[in-house]
Amino acid sequence: MRHGQLAVLMASMTLLRPQSDGQETNLVQQLHKRAEESEKKLVSLRVEGTCHTETWNANEKNWEFGSERTVTAWYLSGARAKARVDFHKMVTRWINGPAPFSEDTYTVAYDGRINQMLFTKRGSPTDPVLSPRGQLDAERSQVLESDCATGWKYSLYGAFERFGGRLSDVLSQVADGLELQAEEASFGSVKCIRLQYIVRGTPTMTWYIDAARNCAVLGSEMIAGDGAVFGWTVDKLAEPLPGLYYPSVVHSHVQSSTGQPKERATYLATVVVMNDPKFSSDIFTIDWPPGTTVEDHIANRIFTVAGDGRNMAEKIERQVEQVRSNVTNQRTQVHGSASPSARPWLIFAGIGVLAMLVVAGTVASRRRK
Repeated sequence: MRHGQLAVLMASMTLLRPQSDGQETNLVQQLHKRAEESEKKLVSLRVEGTCHTETWNANEKNWEFGSERTVTAWYLSGARAKARVDFHKMVTRWINGPAPFSEDTYTVAYDGRINQMLFTKRGSPTDPVLSPRGQLDAERSQVLESDCATGWKYSLYGAFERFGGRLSDVLSQVADGLELQAEEASFGSVKCIRLQYIVRGTPTMTWYIDAARNCAVLGSEMIAGDGAVFGWTVDKLAEPLPGLYYPSVVHSHVQSSTGQPKERATYLATVVVMNDPKFSSDIFTIDWPPGTTVEDHIANRIFTVAGDGRNMAEKIERQVEQVRSNVTNQRTQVHGSASPSARPWLIFAGIGVLAMLVVAGTVASRRRK
């Protein structure tokens, strides 16, 4: 599905029939039960993904490069649970920098108690500088739930975190005054449930949920306070295990209150692995490279990791290769479709792996067993 079709598709979502109060309550109860059952099936997740964004140049009337991300992400099931994202490559515009763009390599991990960040490289894409520094915080980073390259925020497991946790958590709060409306609807040619979050009588957030595929989220639209519209559509779903779905191709858009385009993005998952029996929680604790200066915001101190920093680049590379080896040995190809009319978008299929191979010194550090 092309970016230009996104707003048309979101606008074409129609109700199959109006819901009475009794029907709506029953529909919410059914959705809650299905969501809870589906959420319990996921134990762990690993995904390799890419995200490419473009911004609209209103003066030139064309789209311009915005950013590029290549990541590997790990999650345990549950709202705001343990998680880790390794940004193997993140290219963004460098405002007032010495080059038009900057390239960063860094890791964000949350072990259930402490949020850790390890920044390893920064500079122009042609000459990034290895300069590791770390950071410790008590609060879980929003990057873990919101970055487009992981696909987490488009999935059943992460799409509702900002509204109270998982879908089952949000639905269970209806009796406590959270205004939600559920109606049978269609999303393109797929029958689904339209769930709306209501503020002062006005729908501000809408999700389209495919109950037949274990409550996979097919799309969403949010209206901001200034009238700007944020929307996304799942074009393909992966089914790594029977009955377990995860978005593998998503297109998103942002437009102003007047309908002017502002930003668009394409997310692609190249690998999705669920409930890996070899999955270890050790991955959620960063193994700091020797010589790393760490700012501990919990204990209000700064310390430097002991060790020989002269071979730091080599040690980081060994850690990266270990992760790549594990990913290769457990690779699961994505498949499935979110709608009968979905397009494969195979032109992006090799970007995630190719970008990882060309970025030397990428950090994906892992605790040694």
